[in-house]
Amino acid sequence: MSTVLLSPHIVVGPPMMVGNRSTTYLKDRLTGQYFRLSALEQSVIESVGRGCSRQAIAAATSARLGRVVPEAAVGRLFDNLLSRGILVPGETMHGPDPSPALPQMAPPRVRMKGPFEVYVRFGRAAGLTKWAARALDPLPDSLLEWLALVGALSACQLLWVHRDIVIQAVQQLAIGPFDGVSALFLGLVLIASLLHELAHAVACARNGGQPGDIGVMFRYCAFAFYCRIDDLVVMQSQRARLTTILAGPVSHIFVAAPFMVFCLASNATVPGYHFCIAFVAFNMGIAALNLLPFVQLDGYLLLSTGWKYPELRQEAQLALRECLGKWRLAKRGQEKRGVTRTEKTRTGLIAYGAVSLLCTGTVCAAALLTWLELCWHAPMVYGAPVMLTCGGVMLNIGRRAIILSRRNMVAASPRSRMAG
Repeated sequence: MSTVLLSPHIVVGPPMMVGNRSTTYLKDRLTGQYFRLSALEQSVIESVGRGCSRQAIAAATSARLGRVVPEAAVGRLFDNLLSRGILVPGETMHGPDPSPALPQMAPPRVRMKGPFEVYVRFGRAAGLTKWAARALDPLPDSLLEWLALVGALSACQLLWVHRDIVIQAVQQLAIGPFDGVSALFLGLVLIASLLHELAHAVACARNGGQPGDIGVMFRYCAFAFYCRIDDLVVMQSQRARLTTILAGPVSHIFVAAPFMVFCLASNATVPGYHFCIAFVAFNMGIAALNLLPFVQLDGYLLLSTGWKYPELRQEAQLALRECLGKWRLAKRGQEKRGVTRTEKTRTGLIAYGAVSLLCTGTVCAAALLTWLELCWHAPMVYGAPVMLTCGGVMLNIGRRAIILSRRNMVAASPRSRMAG
């Protein structure tokens, strides 16, 4: 097996920045797994081409990196890439690909990334959005962009001219009694949130990607739908990545368009005017909130993808911890990643980390105050999800405490000491 090839099921993404180093993400279309390559692995993958020997790849890698790479190191790297299915033997590629279409393993139904961050998966969004992506194929992107721009400008003008009516309508819905109108508004809010995530999935499929799971999440002290678009890291076009991210906030403009047309064609004396203008204001506010680059929403993805810096928040938090005096933890993280920052980059990361931390706390506080206000006026309607969420958070904290105590007991046992 002297010749190897890149597996036909591997999708290679564009180079991105992690710290001050360039990296590349790969996706296995059979298993749905993602891989991040090191500098040496990236150089080897670029040298594979249509099938080269290990000696030739070792020589090409040494020339590209500017240092001698031993053939034994390339051999170990080849074995690692072959075991992960990224490379395949060149002899097996002369005929048809014998590898079967392996089914993708379904992720767990409930996923917890922390005591206050829970994700409940409904299923995959690919089947739901396939027909919508086909229906939008004849429409050019320029037409959709112009419609979104005209809709956003019209909505902003409407809300600014009638800002007093908007404040009055929103206060009436938020503070007033929970009746049929409030229930209808809440239902439309849930539909708009679901369409936001489906728009991400449709844009991902339209740009050649495969949308991931869709479900509901509890994050930043609020409930919302979510859709995974992990294929962003393997999309070759920067425009495709940005339009996939912007599809979510832009969907609120199209959802609010019928209500905006009704408001423009009528006046405040017409029944339903206050309801419609409040719904337009809600959609524009949610779109603006999602475009904030300091919270891990669409705006953060837009910023990190535009800069090709997928770990921007992690690097900013690392620099902020270093600035606050936890230099040992930051130094270990730097040594592990091999990050060397310039003073300008370090200052920018510290500023971004501080502002993002402040914005995240503000969003969580605003969500908590909103929940308290809603529970005060309609405890039977909004109190149930709050109680369920608090119970789930407490169970998650207890579960993590039990796991941590078991680990400490195993580490302190005499058998583990003898093994050490």
